[in-house]
Amino acid sequence: MRLRSPHRPVLAAATAAVLLVPLASLAVAPAAPADPGSSAPGVPTAVDVDVRSGGAPAFTLTWSDPAEGVPASYEVVVDGKVRATVDATTHSAVVEGLAQGGTHQVGVRSVVADARSGAVGERRVLTYGAATPRLDANPSNPLAGHEWGVYLGHAEHSYDPWLAAEGEQRAAIGEILLQPKAKWFGRWLSSGQVGDKVREYIRAQTGGDPDVLTQMTIFRMDPWEGDNCKRLPTAAEKAGYRRYINEVAGAIGDTLTALVLQPDGPFAGCAPGRSKVYSKLIGWSARVLSALPRTSVYIDMGSPGWFRDDISEAVRLLVDAGVADARGFALSVTHMDTTRQSVNFGSRVVAALAARGIPGRHFVVDTADNGRGFSGKQYRVEVPKPEPINWAPMCRTAEQRLCVALGVPPTTDVADSRWGLPARIRRLAATHVDAYLWINRPWLFQQTVPFRPDHALHLADQNPYAGG
Repeated sequence: MRLRSPHRPVLAAATAAVLLVPLASLAVAPAAPADPGSSAPGVPTAVDVDVRSGGAPAFTLTWSDPAEGVPASYEVVVDGKVRATVDATTHSAVVEGLAQGGTHQVGVRSVVADARSGAVGERRVLTYGAATPRLDANPSNPLAGHEWGVYLGHAEHSYDPWLAAEGEQRAAIGEILLQPKAKWFGRWLSSGQVGDKVREYIRAQTGGDPDVLTQMTIFRMDPWEGDNCKRLPTAAEKAGYRRYINEVAGAIGDTLTALVLQPDGPFAGCAPGRSKVYSKLIGWSARVLSALPRTSVYIDMGSPGWFRDDISEAVRLLVDAGVADARGFALSVTHMDTTRQSVNFGSRVVAALAARGIPGRHFVVDTADNGRGFSGKQYRVEVPKPEPINWAPMCRTAEQRLCVALGVPPTTDVADSRWGLPARIRRLAATHVDAYLWINRPWLFQQTVPFRPDHALHLADQNPYAGG
């Protein structure tokens, strides 16, 4: 477990935890022979290697003094080379100039005279660092102040193409793969399968570290997405849904988790006869999952465009879906409304919920595909039904409209001026938004398999936040 002092500046970041291994046999630059009258210094303790927050590809190391002996200095070693030397009073260092997506051996060793200790550290993939500061206006944010795990494995559709790619294509796919994202678990997995799949995912994303955040999306309701407007679920379907959620809850346990519940949430309102059966099932799930000690549940509630910017129906559906038992709600998971629109709309929903006796709700915004955000109404002016909004094409030129581009990278630093939001929206975000997350998957074909390398190239080429 990596322990973090509350007084330490937050440099939490996404980590490819699946590849973490102790560096007991770290290959380092040869140490100079020790003076016969001196003894080797003790090894540093409490060594922590993070991907640096805030965009620049770099590692941040922190450590404590050896259990015995006082070094004259410390050396930071990456891939067998000394990359930094600091005096004995310094216990942190940043190493820049490394290849994004590369796997590096990173460690620190003590130096006394001509003697050096062994290096202690970790083997890491240099992923994109997710900035996760805790903002003063939102001190209870459960997603802030933690590393965010990055899943690297075959269940991530961009992983194998990234391994096989080279050069420009590998870098483009890396802009997607190496970000912390939410994996979807849905009805394509049976109740008998989902528990093991969730456990495998958590192990891979966190490396077993309880202080690394995992993200997931539960999309299990059946029927759903229009079919539920035609009929109510059978008793067997309701029982199967509950079994599934209980399996997921058992697999999550005390894992630090951000969980988005049931994308396309407004479909709950179209049940025949205005039945609330779907809302009640979602509300039951919110209670079960929110009861887990370190899980924060955000109930999906469409987008500003879905409700034509009218919050009344959104509030009613959220109340029916059990938002009182959740951390809050998620916006724009399957639509491309701008971050500005989502923050403004969500803040109005927060105020309306408080007026209904449900204070203190927060929300997350999906920014995976809204770099050039637009509403469903705007889309329908030029694109006739039945093509859904999330089939919109990738942006290919700087002038193109009604197209998909990567949005703000995953972060809790929601009020940063880098995102180009007006001052009023930044203030609202700082108070009400827990994070901008990447939940939807525009790099897939029509948001489902297969992965499209050409989509990744377009997304990378037109990424308005590249390097940010």
